[in-house]
Amino acid sequence: MNLQAVKPLLSAFFLASLFLVSCESEPLAPSCTDGIQNGTETGIDCGGDCPPCATTVEEDKENIQKTFDDMLLCIRNIKESKGVDVLFRDFLKMSDGEVFNEDWVEDMSSTLNEVFDFERIEENNRIDFAFHSGIYTFNHVTNLWDKASASDRIEFHFPSEPLETTNDSEIIIDAYTDQEVVIDNETWYLPVQMHGLVRVDNERIVEVDWNNVVYDDNADFEIPVAWDVSVFLTPVTINTSLNRISSTEFDFDASFLDGDKCSVAVEVDFELLDDDIENLSNSSFKKVEAKVIVGDITVESLAGIAELLAIDNPTDNQINSLLDLRVLFNEVKIADLEIDTELEALVLYYKDSSSENAESYWRPFMEDLEDLWDEFFDFN
Repeated sequence: MNLQAVKPLLSAFFLASLFLVSCESEPLAPSCTDGIQNGTETGIDCGGDCPPCATTVEEDKENIQKTFDDMLLCIRNIKESKGVDVLFRDFLKMSDGEVFNEDWVEDMSSTLNEVFDFERIEENNRIDFAFHSGIYTFNHVTNLWDKASASDRIEFHFPSEPLETTNDSEIIIDAYTDQEVVIDNETWYLPVQMHGLVRVDNERIVEVDWNNVVYDDNADFEIPVAWDVSVFLTPVTINTSLNRISSTEFDFDASFLDGDKCSVAVEVDFELLDDDIENLSNSSFKKVEAKVIVGDITVESLAGIAELLAIDNPTDNQINSLLDLRVLFNEVKIADLEIDTELEALVLYYKDSSSENAESYWRPFMEDLEDLWDEFFDFN
């Protein structure tokens, strides 16, 4: 065979090779069943977007300790925030449980009463938003308050500490709606919607958003049966909501978040035996389910809380069997939590049948907490 005859065969082979290479299949996308650690997984086919990875008891203990450590960091961040600095160090000048600016605060409050009329609120059980609307400004020359008209808000402008020569602080309530309710046969006007904030040096320190409050229509005691409340207290946001699903079913949710170490949530679903909310008692519950979630750790009781509430002086066995407290990490059970009155302790029973006094976690946490706030409160 001469070279001219071979050339077309070589060209065809070369083109076929290029075609096969270009058509080679794309690599398979990561999955939770491919037997290798890939994608967002933290182990082989677990973690990330896949089911949580199994943990050892030692890892469970480390995760519980980390949860307490993160909560302590969360509270330390709160203590070091500007809001705490302004309130406790500047405004109140609080130390060892004493308020050293108490006289100054009382003097400023008493002179405010001359233009704001707190007594009217007490007499009528109502914040009359239309009557109290205005801009109230502390006068540093007269040490009295001046009032300027404003029809849609209540504002207070004042110094953050006795030596401050400007009104660097302000409280603003720019929305308020109330409703007449009856509590113990006495008429009150309670808020159904409100928005207010506190600023210092034009920086938001506190903000409250109070919405969708519903009071039960009872003859003697109109308690709230629904609300949606958000409170920003630098650097955390606290959200709480109560929803009435039916005349006897409710769910309550609360969260405590700062986008970093603070991550706490409470979830409670409950059902009443009847809709007689006015005469609510411990024996009024048909079902109660509760969860407390701190970081990646959850403590939950999904069993007999309602039955337990109806028992007077329950035994340890009744408490533990009905509560059935479970501890989870990333939604996987790692321990049971039981009360031992002989030891006067909460005991963790791990999945390998070992046990541990929960005090080993919360006692150091509480001691560190007291040390952290001892500057303001005398715990000794």
